[in-house]
Amino acid sequence: MGLIKKKILVYEEAVLDIICDSCGESTRDSLGINFEYAEIKATWGYGSNNKDGEEHQSFLCEKCYEKMLKLMNLNPIIRDYLT
Repeated sequence: MGLIKKKILVYEEAVLDIICDSCGESTRDSLGINFEYAEIKATWGYGSNNKDGEEHQSFLCEKCYEKMLKLMNLNPIIRDYLT
């Protein structure tokens, strides 16, 4: 039997950038290698004010995240995930 050729179209999805939803800037680090961002998620159940069954998601750069913490007087739980 001879050589059988088969063409396959491969679909690849990649994140090219993550943009801050507050200031509109890229969240890439100074080396342009990693993204440094905060992801905020909210899931609303029944009983919420006009958001029943909705999921909300936002991305903030480090600078806007720090501003949000100060503005809302938040003290997040901090864990070191690198160790």
